[in-house]
Amino acid sequence: MTQALKNAWKDTCVSMNAAKILIPTSTYKLEQVDLRVPCKAPTEVQVDGLILAPANPKKLDGNAQWVKFGEINIIDSFISTGDDCISLGDGSRKINVLRVTCGPGHGISIGSLGKFTYEEPVEVFKTPPKIKISKVTFENIKGTSSTPDGVKLICSSGVTCEDAKLSEIDLTFSGAPIVVKFANVKPVIIGKASSCVA
Repeated sequence: MTQALKNAWKDTCVSMNAAKILIPTSTYKLEQVDLRVPCKAPTEVQVDGLILAPANPKKLDGNAQWVKFGEINIIDSFISTGDDCISLGDGSRKINVLRVTCGPGHGISIGSLGKFTYEEPVEVFKTPPKIKISKVTFENIKGTSSTPDGVKLICSSGVTCEDAKLSEIDLTFSGAPIVVKFANVKPVIIGKASSCVA
């Protein structure tokens, strides 16, 4: 399966037309494989079925992650996983995220670090803030929160956020309305969120 996938990727990646590699439901053995980009046109890999990690942890060679992505661009995307839209784990490198709409989900995170012995480092370069966040909307959110501050929008003091909107936030914590916290941004408040802003 490993060589077949490499060959399919190689042929698909040079195509000038958008293409999909479909892996049908069955049982395959896959060794480590690197799918190099960029391709000449949008390329999708669809796996029908389950992807199972090796049952023997020793086969992971001490790595905390068994599926890793590197040197990729996530651009003009809508991600609705209900969990982390993008999660940067140990060993993630050269990940470029631009114009991504996330939700429902937990956003973009660097997390789950320190659980394993042989984790690769996550390097954060010390540079002045250059990311400007704009056009953020929290809209029609209902239910309960596990913390009093159910919605937080905390922006950098160096590069403030713009054009943020909170609309019809109906969350409770222990029966009381949650607190909406924000910093370095002046959101437009519409509806129920207006009574519980701090």
